[in-house]
Amino acid sequence: MGSHGLSGVEVTDDDKEVFAFGQTTGSETLTDANGRTTTLRTQGSYDVFVLAYNAADGSGKYATNGGGTGMEYFFAMASDPDTHDIYLGGTSRSEMIGWGDFMRKNVMYNGQPGKNNPDTSSAVGSSKAFAVKLSSTLTLPSCLTKCNDAFPLQASDVKSGHCYIDRHCYADGTSSPYSGFECTKCDASTDPLKWSAPDTSAHCFIKDSCVADGAHAQVRSGRSYVDDPCMKCDTSVSTSDYSPVAGCALPSPFTAGVYMQNGTQMMSMDAMEADQKTCDTMTASVSALETKLSDQKKTISSNEAEIADLKKQLESRRMNKGADIESVNGCGTLSSLFFLKFVALIGYVLS
Repeated sequence: MGSHGLSGVEVTDDDKEVFAFGQTTGSETLTDANGRTTTLRTQGSYDVFVLAYNAADGSGKYATNGGGTGMEYFFAMASDPDTHDIYLGGTSRSEMIGWGDFMRKNVMYNGQPGKNNPDTSSAVGSSKAFAVKLSSTLTLPSCLTKCNDAFPLQASDVKSGHCYIDRHCYADGTSSPYSGFECTKCDASTDPLKWSAPDTSAHCFIKDSCVADGAHAQVRSGRSYVDDPCMKCDTSVSTSDYSPVAGCALPSPFTAGVYMQNGTQMMSMDAMEADQKTCDTMTASVSALETKLSDQKKTISSNEAEIADLKKQLESRRMNKGADIESVNGCGTLSSLFFLKFVALIGYVLS
């Protein structure tokens, strides 16, 4: 449970309630002994969560998480034996810290306002210690008409014009307060129990996270993350991935050559010219071979025509010779013709 497991588990002095706390990042769905679930979502890199169960049957009583857009680490927990209020101690780097429906400013935050960039190199540190007191009530959330513990919450239980998401009430059109979900909102007419689909008119939605148009991708630098100068959300190019920043990596001083869109050099001018010469030589060789091949094809074509003509002449001679032989066969055999001529000659001599 949680990104670091449970950091502490205790039982109230009256033995009626088991409560625990731990660290979580992203989202965490909790399930009690009766199969009922609730989902916790962090507002920053790490939040703290607190949950309580009925000690008799393991049914869930409540769960909440606290923190801000930065990092929270909590190390200690205790319970008041009389009121059963819970106390937590830990540190935070967030500018604003929220618990349930309450939001408080961290007066010890030492980063730029609204930038979520605490000064980790500060001599007094960026993580500030504080304590939190939590108490629970059984008041019905303001946006619900009813809450039947025996059945899962229904859309019809939510008042018109509101959403009830992740244990909180939101007016229709309110954007999600969670880091990475700013481009989703309460759309009461579609589903009052879930955040809407991401609106990418002014955001990219990258790896299941909302990124504001113009915001840069983050890269690790030591123990923190900084802007990647060469990649940013540009909704005019893509709403599903970071886009290259044109010319961000151009060298100084600039040298002639071939560059990628982001300014990274692919080839120097000398290498490009040498490569062009090689290409020109290869192109000339290909052209010469193509000319030679064309001439050879013409010669082959001429030879084929001559062969065809000779075949025709040969066929004609064969046909003429056949006709002569056929003509001779029509007047008698060659031996008969010779005999007639021989008889005529004898007759002439005798006369």
